[in-house]
Amino acid sequence: MLLSFVDALRHLPREDAITFGLFLFVLSWVYPRRIVSLPPVGYRRTTLLWAGTAGSLLVVAVATVVSAHAVPVWGGSGFDGWWRRPAPLVAATLAVAVAGLALRRAPLPAPGERAISARRAWHTFASRVLLWVSGITATLVAVTALWQIAIATSAPKDSRVFGLVPKYTTLPIYMRFNNGYGYVAGAGWPNHLVTLIAIAIAIAVFFVVLRADVDRPLFARSSAPSVRVERE
Repeated sequence: MLLSFVDALRHLPREDAITFGLFLFVLSWVYPRRIVSLPPVGYRRTTLLWAGTAGSLLVVAVATVVSAHAVPVWGGSGFDGWWRRPAPLVAATLAVAVAGLALRRAPLPAPGERAISARRAWHTFASRVLLWVSGITATLVAVTALWQIAIATSAPKDSRVFGLVPKYTTLPIYMRFNNGYGYVAGAGWPNHLVTLIAIAIAIAVFFVVLRADVDRPLFARSSAPSVRVERE
């Protein structure tokens, strides 16, 4: 099994990675600006730098492993990918949660040195562009998962199917296709329910982390521009 897994890694398609890489490279020339800003020095900069780097590598590693795992390993249930689909999102959520917990350990001003300020909205220091991109992406993934759940049905015992056929089950994982033919795998709530749950958890963690950080006490001598640069 290990040898077949290694052999499958050698034959993974690289066209997608090359295409996205070229697209991002061209975009960096068309729209030359930093997407992420870091505080100049201090605990927050170190924490965010490590969290961003390690978190990104974690997401890439998880996505690579689960994608490679799907190549040589074929399951017979018809919904074996229920955990592989949301795995990268779970890794990203974990990275955000760990970063939020680490930021809460940042040193706070002494009670007499804290500025009095009104409570801010959770998105005060968040990039509007990135918020819209994240929201649209989450919506598209959720709509796709819901559509896959809606079109699924139980496969008739005498159904004609494409591809590898798993063990027969009454679970709604059958997708009708092309005049009576269909696929027995990939659709239905057994395949996509966990993805919807992962999206909901990711949104909740994202909101809680930003909400907890936006109203952290500030130094009384801090200026508004310096605060925004630090928190953005």
